[in-house]
Amino acid sequence: MILMPIMYAVFYLIMGSREEFAENRIMGWLYILIPLIVIQTLFMLFGNGQTPGYRNYGIKVVDANSFEKPSLASLILRNFGMILSLGYHFRMAFNVL
Repeated sequence: MILMPIMYAVFYLIMGSREEFAENRIMGWLYILIPLIVIQTLFMLFGNGQTPGYRNYGIKVVDANSFEKPSLASLILRNFGMILSLGYHFRMAFNVL
C-alpha cells in the first residue's frame, strides 16, 4: 500500500519516465527505498506498531522481550534489514549484478 505511490512518484514525477529510471537504477531505487524506510518507520512508531497493510490484516510489530511497541532504533534497524534481505534474495533469484 505504501510502495506503489512512492514508485509512481519516483518513476514519473522525479525521474520523468520508466526509461529514465532504467538508465539510473541505483539512484532510482535509493529514491524509492529511503522514503519507504522513513514512512514505514513513522507508521510503526506512531501507528501502534502497524502500517496500513498490517492494520488491515490485524498484524502488529512488538518488541520480543516486552511485547510493547518497539523503540525507534529497533524499527529503523528492522526496516533496513528488510530492505537488505529483499535485495539479497532478488539478486540471488534473478542472478542480477
